[in-house]
Amino acid sequence: MYPRPLWECPFDPADGFRYTLDDRTPACVHPHKAGLEPDQIAPPPQDRAGGYAAA
Repeated sequence: MYPRPLWECPFDPADGFRYTLDDRTPACVHPHKAGLEPDQIAPPPQDRAGGYAAA
C-alpha cells in the first residue's frame, strides 16, 4: 500500500495496474479503497492557462 502514486510503483498501461519495480508485486495507491485515510490528496486539475478547471 502506497500513500500516493510514486516512481517506485509505476503504472503498467498493458493491464492498468501499478507494480513495484524490483519484482512486479502489485501496488495499491488508493488507500481510501481499503478503508484507510489517504496521506496526500491530489490538487484539482488546472486548465492550460494555469487556472483551475471548471467543475
